[in-house]
Amino acid sequence: MRKLLLAILTCSFLYASATEPGYLGIVINTNTDNQVAGVRIVDAIKNGAAEEFGLQADDIITSINKTPVKTKEEMLAVMATLILGEKIAVSYVRNGNAATKEVILGQSAQKTTIKVSKSDQPDGEHWTFGDDQTELIIEADKKTYRFIRHTEPGVEEIFFSDGELFPDNQTITSNALQKLAYVRKIKHDREKCSCSCPITQYTFYNIPAKPVSVKTDNTLTLAKFNVYPNPNSGVFNLEFATQEKGKAQVTIMDISGKLVRTEEISIGENGTFSKQINLENLGKGAYFVRIKVGDKWQTKQIVVQ
Repeated sequence: MRKLLLAILTCSFLYASATEPGYLGIVINTNTDNQVAGVRIVDAIKNGAAEEFGLQADDIITSINKTPVKTKEEMLAVMATLILGEKIAVSYVRNGNAATKEVILGQSAQKTTIKVSKSDQPDGEHWTFGDDQTELIIEADKKTYRFIRHTEPGVEEIFFSDGELFPDNQTITSNALQKLAYVRKIKHDREKCSCSCPITQYTFYNIPAKPVSVKTDNTLTLAKFNVYPNPNSGVFNLEFATQEKGKAQVTIMDISGKLVRTEEISIGENGTFSKQINLENLGKGAYFVRIKVGDKWQTKQIVVQ
């Protein structure tokens, strides 16, 4: 009997059973294309360890700490022995290319299960949410939406599009946005898993964003760490110099701690690195640039205006 998970998809959420278990923060399924034996990442959950260290949906994990994992059951068994904060080696295949990343295991995801059903009608897709008796209708043109909420006095209804401002009623606005996000996530996951079975409920996973903090004993000593110009219009130069050797990780986070970009680079023979970075596709605001080598890092703030 098929289990109801992610709209009755045959995908399993990765868990561990250690005293203080560590999590990758991914939804997985055994790879079935017969070209690579391993576990396919169906989704890398936002703010999870996998996303933070650069693992992506459709990566195929082949081993954990050099232990082969050919099925989701084998991977669950390996992960059950690992703990929060433990650094592990994840070997994977992406677009036919094999690679290995070091990942520090994070916290588990919070689960939210909702009752939802979909029906196709002449005026568009009708998504009905059973928990609060609301309905989101994607109009036939696929560009406009109608959100209906049943309340004690009567019925509230709004029309909107992706580029249209919402009304002043913040309660119905936030509710409509949340339901639209739910629908988009459901449609995305069903397309990836090629699922056409009826929807009765759906489980979402969320990992709260962690605040950006740098512990004194983890501070990376840098002879030079420059980001300029600052403020900037989204394009800036990054330069740093260190006595550390090997690989460094450059990550950029927004003010809430959400990871927006990550890159692994090789430190030059003289310990220096220089590169122009373009964030023009992101919105205006404050961001953090973090240089990490091994278990030590240093962070600077930039402002895009």
